Amino acid sequence: MKRFIYAGNFGLPENATGIRVYNLACMLRKLGYEVVFVSNQKNKLGEVVYDGFHYYFDKIPAYSGTRRKIESCVEFFTKIHFFNRIKTVFYDIEGSDVIILYNDPYFLTKKMLDWKKKENFSLVSDVTEWYEHRHGKNYKITERIIPFLIDKRITCLDQKVNNIICVSPYLNRFYKQKRCSLLYLPPVFDMEYLKFNQIERFDTNQIRFIYAGSPGNKDIIKPFINAIRYCNEKKLQFRFDIIGVCAQDFGLEREKIQEKGIFFHGRLSHQETLGYIRNADFGILLRRKARYAQAGFSTKFSECMVNGVAMFCNKIEGPETIIDNYKNGILLEDYEVKTLINELKKIGQLTSDEILSLRMAAFELAIENFDRNKYLKDLERFANSL
Repeated sequence: MKRFIYAGNFGLPENATGIRVYNLACMLRKLGYEVVFVSNQKNKLGEVVYDGFHYYFDKIPAYSGTRRKIESCVEFFTKIHFFNRIKTVFYDIEGSDVIILYNDPYFLTKKMLDWKKKENFSLVSDVTEWYEHRHGKNYKITERIIPFLIDKRITCLDQKVNNIICVSPYLNRFYKQKRCSLLYLPPVFDMEYLKFNQIERFDTNQIRFIYAGSPGNKDIIKPFINAIRYCNEKKLQFRFDIIGVCAQDFGLEREKIQEKGIFFHGRLSHQETLGYIRNADFGILLRRKARYAQAGFSTKFSECMVNGVAMFCNKIEGPETIIDNYKNGILLEDYEVKTLINELKKIGQLTSDEILSLRMAAFELAIENFDRNKYLKDLERFANSL
């Protein structure tokens, strides 16, 4: 039986990174493989067992202040501590056949390639992002360095790793040109139990939209807020729930904006967020047409659809290309406020049955694309080749 170590900056399946690695581990376990996680995140418990999987977190140090800041800075550029922790787990479990690195920013991959020459294991890179280089004073130094390092790893090291799991068709095409051993795996979920969920509209008086996440420099939601405010001026036809950020982040007053049908909820647990998602009609995902959006594959995009929520997104030649406009989702040419208002007016003319039909079609599309069982044979072939 092959043993896998999955290493990276992720936690339990409570956000996008944790959900991805957990679902891939579940697939490997179903194929008869053993998987342990080594996380770069800190946890006061150190080792955590979740659903039978052992997660080895980095223990929070007893000290703080300048010493901890210096150590964090050194670790950022060297990954010595994380590398040694992986080696410790490797030897504690008496070796491993495969080590998967999740989105490493260069240094760990470099050390692993050197160490691999001394130990008999296969190395895999799980790639879910590829940002453009960032310049200017608007970005913190880490926000500029990380995209540079990830780009350096993708262009200089991943071909040496050779074994690649990639999240999007864009990355799949890139690595295919490099003649790497490939597994295409978008964000996937256990849809066995979801297939028994009944898709229904709990609120037929309003059309409900949801955004859940941290927009950062990736997602664009301010124009949509303005469009909803405009369309709800005379009648509250639409409701927009925003999870992950607060009204103050956009210079808005929570109470006043709620009068326009816009509700900020701040950070919620994954289970609380799912409750809002399942009550929504549409999930929104508006992004610039850039490499980060084409190379990535938003977990919120697939998670909405697997819960019977249709996506409302702009065309970027990325993951949204699987959507048929007004059949299983809504596609827009851009995210200008005027465009959004016109689209909202069209959606406002739909009957409750037509909206429900869109949602059911989105769920059927999710079964085709995001059911992890659909990728088991591909994963088995990939794992057998390692």
